[in-house]
Amino acid sequence: MRSPMKIQFSSIEHAPRNLPVWELILSDLGNPPVARLSRALGVGSSTIYRWNAAGLAPRSAQLALFWLTSWGRASVHAQAVNDAQVACGYVECLRGDVRRLEGQVRHLLSLGHGSANDAVHVDASRPLGVR
Repeated sequence: MRSPMKIQFSSIEHAPRNLPVWELILSDLGNPPVARLSRALGVGSSTIYRWNAAGLAPRSAQLALFWLTSWGRASVHAQAVNDAQVACGYVECLRGDVRRLEGQVRHLLSLGHGSANDAVHVDASRPLGVR
């Protein structure tokens, strides 16, 4: 008997390795005002001004905004499609297992009757122990 397949749809390995530069992230988001960025990221306006002047923000801030960009949304969408395809494949595999096992049960039930080790037919409408 094979071991059950384990599907893991989310993983830290799905985080992007490379991020667009700060200016491109802001441009893709429509260059939001500093006040909106500071609220969204939970930092002060002066911090946003400093990041903008340097053209660079900490990776955590870039990563937080990346998921709102067209690239981040496309990445999430692609991962969702891939996850759905894997899940559908897994379901089909399980259905095949059920069909195979049902065939084995039918075969076992079709074997000669009257032997001591025949499969016992259980009537699900009666309580156990009542024949």
